[in-house]
Amino acid sequence: HDDTVFVNSGTYSQATITINKRLKLIGDSTNKPILKNPNGNIINLTGTPFSEFTARNFRFEGNARSNDAFVGATGYYFDCEFYDFARGILTSSGIYAYNCVFRNCTRGVQGGSYEINQSIVDHCDIGLFGSSVNVDSSIITNNNQGVQNETSTARYKNSIIAFNTIGINNGTSTTSVPSNNNIFWQNTTNAAGVPLADNNLYTDPMFCNLTDIGFDVRAGSPAIGASEFGTNIGKVSVACPSIINWYVSTTGSDSIGNGSSANKYASIQKAINAAGNNSDTVLVASGTYTENIN
Repeated sequence: HDDTVFVNSGTYSQATITINKRLKLIGDSTNKPILKNPNGNIINLTGTPFSEFTARNFRFEGNARSNDAFVGATGYYFDCEFYDFARGILTSSGIYAYNCVFRNCTRGVQGGSYEINQSIVDHCDIGLFGSSVNVDSSIITNNNQGVQNETSTARYKNSIIAFNTIGINNGTSTTSVPSNNNIFWQNTTNAAGVPLADNNLYTDPMFCNLTDIGFDVRAGSPAIGASEFGTNIGKVSVACPSIINWYVSTTGSDSIGNGSSANKYASIQKAINAAGNNSDTVLVASGTYTENIN
């Protein structure tokens, strides 16, 4: 039977943790524990089969892309966040990630055959790299390459793939890519290597905030009800109106503000970057703003 280690909320900065046994590592679901290692990888998994390790409810923070979060990391990952790593998860094969976030990484996941479900991969050099990468109901945005799949088949469905230089790079694989019920939007190249299959949409998914992409979209988003099962592509939900007013004040904050009237941004540029393509309005309070606006 698997033993379980429960971790309270807080920040844990410590040397590399080694796990070489069947284990469940569970963080506080109300306030995720933060795990860091200033001098190396956070967790090394050694000799742990795919079905014998689970991590749930953690935020892992890297050192400016100089270290990895998990190495040898076969297993299940639920509700975990990976920020600023060389690689969030490095494995030969055998991982399943659900409701996870990989952001600002050199590679979000690097492995063999694995599955990503209802997760966000954002601002990475290569978001997902592997020999057989299966993506379902996820959001892949702002990467140099969203997915790079090598040597074998893959599957992409019910996902939003947007604002990448290359959305999907099928590498050396010559097999047609099963890619149904996705939204592709403003990628320089939607797919490299092979043509995409049918049943995809090529339209603005209408995220609420383009500087903090999540599972929130605007009323009227084409993702609503458009998956293969009639649910929402990318597992998004409507959380804002189709047209948004953004607020800026010299007393606001670009780091913790969200652009609302109650929690304004500090710079005009931040509000412009957050705005969508649907006739949003930026409302600027009186004061002096020193910035170069694009």
